Amino acid sequence: MRRKRTVLISMVTALALILGAGTALAGNPNLVSDLDLTKEQIQKLGQVVESFSTKKMALEAKIDKARMALAQELRKGDRWDSEAKIKASSKIVNKHVKQLASLGGDLLKLKVEYFLKAKDVFTDDQRMVILGALTEYEMALPDSFSYYLELDLPAMDLDLTTAQIKKLLKYRADMDIRNIKYELDLEYKVLDLRAELLSPKRNPKTINRLITGIADIGTKMIDNKVAHILKAKDVLNLEQKMALFHMMLMVAQ
Repeated sequence: MRRKRTVLISMVTALALILGAGTALAGNPNLVSDLDLTKEQIQKLGQVVESFSTKKMALEAKIDKARMALAQELRKGDRWDSEAKIKASSKIVNKHVKQLASLGGDLLKLKVEYFLKAKDVFTDDQRMVILGALTEYEMALPDSFSYYLELDLPAMDLDLTTAQIKKLLKYRADMDIRNIKYELDLEYKVLDLRAELLSPKRNPKTINRLITGIADIGTKMIDNKVAHILKAKDVLNLEQKMALFHMMLMVAQ
């Protein structure tokens, strides 16, 4: 009995890691008992988790490669030697930042894709237990990259003019307004998901669509931050950009 419980905890923990809601799922001992998985279900879920882990590792390797490419570009000693080199390097940096954001979105979608695959292993009652235990959705990028998207340029030691600060504050307000809309859409979808789960005539396709929609909103929130930081850094002059990239380089190392 203890062996079965250990396997169940491992499976639920793995499922939690797929979606990024470890505390909501794996930390609930009653959830493990309530599932009462069969040997066949444990085997199928193990296959899903193994496949997910393989794809996740490959995607994380791409993220690390893109992050290293960004750091390498930031380290170039001659990138400030001429106006042409500055523009060329800026385009390369922008490309790497966008690529990192795109890969972060792919990682989020991969988690949701495999969560839906894992969900199909369970019976209808077990799905209700799993979905009912979900209280959070992890939409964060790796810490090594999320730093770039959380840069508060007006608060940094960049010797900004009043005009620059006003423009940066306006850009940030525009981003926050878009983000508020996304957060509202997210809350609506979570409410719709809960309502569908509680409905006596719940539709599995509708549930899948809502969960996928939540992931799509997460991707839009990431893209919103990327667009903001790329636009905001163009407010800076050459000396300020050099100081900013030096700070970014310290983090990228």
